[in-house]
Amino acid sequence: MSRIWSTIANYGRPWLLALFLGLSLGTAGSAAQARTLQEAVAEVEAQTGGKILSAETIRVGRQVIYRIKVLTPEGRIQVFQIPA
Repeated sequence: MSRIWSTIANYGRPWLLALFLGLSLGTAGSAAQARTLQEAVAEVEAQTGGKILSAETIRVGRQVIYRIKVLTPEGRIQVFQIPA
């Protein structure tokens, strides 16, 4: 099952975490659907309206995770960790 982990530097925005958790529920039935780093970046950019500062692929054991850092329109930095 696809899960989305968010490490948000600004914990005052719980709606953002809920948004990404909701996105993961929408794809829960299709574990075979893998997203690319570019797709994950586009998704985060569209949902936050912020500027992407960096995006990288990291491995944790056998799992591949995309780590995306965003500068929000409010001037805050948020870091998202999304399973591939």
